[in-house]
Amino acid sequence: MSIDNDDPIVRIFAESQGKNIKDVEMWDVNKKKKKKVKNRSKKNKNKDDNIEIGNAEGLKILYDKKAKEIDFSTKKIPKRRCLTYDKNKPVDEWNNRDLVGYAHSLYVKRLKKDWILREPAAALEINKIRDEISPLFGDARSSIIKDYIDFFFDNFLLEVVKKNGDFYFSNMRNRFYIESFYNFYDLEAANNKYAEQYEKIEKEKNKFCLEQMDISNLISIEKLLYDYGIVLSYQYLRMQNFSHLKVLQMITKSCINISSQDWVDKIIEETQKNQPYPLWIKIKDYEVNNIYDKISRNIKKVNIEYVKDNKKYNFLRI
Repeated sequence: MSIDNDDPIVRIFAESQGKNIKDVEMWDVNKKKKKKVKNRSKKNKNKDDNIEIGNAEGLKILYDKKAKEIDFSTKKIPKRRCLTYDKNKPVDEWNNRDLVGYAHSLYVKRLKKDWILREPAAALEINKIRDEISPLFGDARSSIIKDYIDFFFDNFLLEVVKKNGDFYFSNMRNRFYIESFYNFYDLEAANNKYAEQYEKIEKEKNKFCLEQMDISNLISIEKLLYDYGIVLSYQYLRMQNFSHLKVLQMITKSCINISSQDWVDKIIEETQKNQPYPLWIKIKDYEVNNIYDKISRNIKKVNIEYVKDNKKYNFLRI
């Protein structure tokens, strides 16, 4: 087929191919045209696969028709973490989460319905309540906050719900409620009450610890050493009316009889981990090191830390 030398398409094509116009065949030009049309149709096809969806804000979202729909019925929704508090822990050791859990339990008990709380926001409200109460008592420890929560729920909860339709933590920061609590609260009596509770909890905890040590000792002195280390095992055996020297001999003999290096390592680990020890435990670090030397010369010398008192070990006091 003849070529029209005045055709601008032919001229542009020839220049792009580095050819003279007379050397250009018509089928070359047609091939180039077809290729462009083919690419254009493919591009349009891809574009047609997307649907534009308008929304209220005037934005356009491209939705791919080939996209797979999500079946939310098969998706597992994570459970909301249950709000609780540690009943077995002394109230003054409660943290904000314990106080939030306690308030939540009172709400459910009084209003007979669940209370959906955002825990971080509720914990922040507890801090704000502490800030309001602290200037009045010169203190805002958890036992005072717990008693204020009791006071509020006993006297003002239903009034607030009736007035506002529901209860929010921020309602407890009302100045009238806080000052009413201040005028009502007997701080000295509360301190005595919680001191008795603390003593009872500690007594139960100590009883449990002694029972556990009894079990270990019934198995063997080696098991006692494995579970509690040398210093606490020494004091436990002293409570069984053995003399200081007798206990040292018993512990040394038991340690020498242990053939497992893992057991030796565990005894050393427990001895170090349970520091500091109260000064009324009479075994000293040089005596502990003497026992280590009898086990192996390769055991590194240690310095045992002692303090004037450590109340958590009072259950071992003779």
